[in-house]
Amino acid sequence: MLSIKNLHATVHGKEILRGVDLEIGAGEVHAIMGPNGSGKSTLLDLMAGAIVPEDGVIFINGNKLQEQNLMQWRAITGLGSQHAPLFLGTVRDNVALWERGESEDDAWFEKCLRMAALDPGFLQEEATSVIGAGGRSVSGGQRQRISIARALYRRPKLLLLDEPTSALDRGAALKIIRGLVEISKSIPVVVVTHDERIVKLADNVVFVNEGRVDGIGAYTELARANAGFAELLAKQ
Repeated sequence: MLSIKNLHATVHGKEILRGVDLEIGAGEVHAIMGPNGSGKSTLLDLMAGAIVPEDGVIFINGNKLQEQNLMQWRAITGLGSQHAPLFLGTVRDNVALWERGESEDDAWFEKCLRMAALDPGFLQEEATSVIGAGGRSVSGGQRQRISIARALYRRPKLLLLDEPTSALDRGAALKIIRGLVEISKSIPVVVVTHDERIVKLADNVVFVNEGRVDGIGAYTELARANAGFAELLAKQ
């Protein structure tokens, strides 16, 4: 579905990614793992069309991603970030971004909240309550889950998640992980993560190191064949 060729990216005058080649297939979970500052989140932003590469090409279903079709791509891509902005409004406002539709959208909204591991108490008591500007009234874990629900609500063709379990307790994290497997049956899922549970279930692990893709493969084969990846796992 998505093909990246010789991608280079510079952010604030610093080269973050160089010479990246990557294929993202449909119906798969792809986990991106690497040391802090290696370029993982920048790679995710490039896939989302949030930033434009300095050099190289991104193809979507064989079509080159260009400035004229960038907004179309962003509209069908779901990006869940651990630092996603929250706004003054209800949980629904923050998930649906003030869209209002038919009754089936109510059911989809509730399903998105559940797939994002928001607990029943939160659903019943807080789905229509007001979130303070900047998300002051919610915890870091709730912010993260609202961001995931927002990404899902768009019914994306590609789901991109940045550290989706980093602020969650074990129970909520396991719900998110099971949800990723279910979602990947219909759309490709790309996850930047340090969570070894996600890395183990991924169809492909992408090891990013010093701005380059330094290895791709299943968890066990990559851990055996790639010394840098094995070293990173040992530090977890």
